[in-house]
Amino acid sequence: MTIEEWLTQLLSRPATEPLDWETFRITMSDPTWKSLWRDIDAAEAYDDGLELGLRLLQATQQHRIHLGERGYQANQILLYRSILSMLDKADRWDVYLAAWETIRTQTSHCLPGRGTL
Repeated sequence: MTIEEWLTQLLSRPATEPLDWETFRITMSDPTWKSLWRDIDAAEAYDDGLELGLRLLQATQQHRIHLGERGYQANQILLYRSILSMLDKADRWDVYLAAWETIRTQTSHCLPGRGTL
């Protein structure tokens, strides 16, 4: 299955249908993850990237026990950054600022921008 087919399969599911552990695990694996986001960026498919990020954030919560606390927090940070990146690239600044404020006030995660101290 190609990355494009994988993304299509993920996004064709109803948003209310939780991702099973195996699909989630494969999607979050480093090779699949990097390929997905590279294709999303190349196609400038930022709405698809945002939708994928939100669904994976929901799945991270669903599979918290499988991930363990450290894996859970690592996934959250990765997904928060990805969601913010999609909003940034799509020039959706009002939503970006609201999402940033929500992340800042409702989590203990520090999400500095790249290149900042």
